[in-house]
Amino acid sequence: MTKILDSFQRCPSCNSIQRRNSRAGYLNRYSEQISEYFGVNEKKLNSSVGNFTCLNCRLIYKNKWFKKRYLNIVFNSIVPVHPKGWDKLSKKFNKKNFKNLIDKFIENLNNKENKDINRHEREVLSFLDSMDNKNNFLIIKNKLRVNLKKKKSRKN
Repeated sequence: MTKILDSFQRCPSCNSIQRRNSRAGYLNRYSEQISEYFGVNEKKLNSSVGNFTCLNCRLIYKNKWFKKRYLNIVFNSIVPVHPKGWDKLSKKFNKKNFKNLIDKFIENLNNKENKDINRHEREVLSFLDSMDNKNNFLIIKNKLRVNLKKKKSRKN
């Protein structure tokens, strides 16, 4: 990991060493793609890059980040765009495609080698997030989200 990451013990804004742990990062599309590109374990990459809050200026920063020579690759090649919400603008935003996404997720749960399970889960959740929250639909979305997580945790 030290090959691609630099360590930071001081706040990049005020240079203070006074800090506390902030919220933990989570596995996502970007951590998956970046770890795959660099050939490193996604969970190890994610756990080694911590979030800290500077006690002097309150900036939230990472204790480790990509070395300068890799930043261009990360942000211009591996993950150049945040596609959150793209579903709603695409021709795929329909009942048939949503059912297909759910079916792929369930199929992947039942498959012994479920390497695409995180991608399918993200696609379903992204689709859900793109839906309008009318007529208590938020309750249905949240129940589905919880059930997807439960099914996935039972599988692992």
